[in-house]
Amino acid sequence: RRPRRAKRRRLSCCMKAIREDVLHRAFTDMWNKLYTNQGTVLEPLLKALTGLAANQPDTEEMEQLDREINSLSEQSRILNQVMMKGYMDSALFMEKNNLLAHRLTECRRKKTLLARKQKRTKEIVGTEQLIGLLKKEGYQREFNEELFDLTVKEIRISLTHEITFCLHNGLSLTEEEGGDADAVAYTNRV
Repeated sequence: RRPRRAKRRRLSCCMKAIREDVLHRAFTDMWNKLYTNQGTVLEPLLKALTGLAANQPDTEEMEQLDREINSLSEQSRILNQVMMKGYMDSALFMEKNNLLAHRLTECRRKKTLLARKQKRTKEIVGTEQLIGLLKKEGYQREFNEELFDLTVKEIRISLTHEITFCLHNGLSLTEEEGGDADAVAYTNRV
């Protein structure tokens, strides 16, 4: 007997392809909007990020929290073993276990907050680099691939053909497909 062949499924995509020149134009429009509005968009963003990260603790504090989390986890494990062997009263076990669980939760919460602050530092560096690029490169008349690579981390396209550029500094900026007329009108207003 011959083995059965698996039925092939046809997968269809409801989205139409977006031409490369449309992406290039959308990037150029987005770049020029950023260039003309960097004082309104990027500089306040940089100031806010810097303010949030001003009190950023050392990595020493993160390491201390890691040690404390490990210690509390080990204490909890030992406490459970003692209880299972019957060497501890259940009321005392519950009291000690709740105390350990509370301290462990608090340490994990602090560690999460520290990790978020460290992420902001990357966003600050990325925003400073973007501002530097904007000042160096200026207004763009045509697509610049090197500039694109230095600026864009990812592109997302919605079902309504909105093109979202996810930048290396964490910003996501959206342009509409065929937004040339919109970009010209916007530039004329400025």
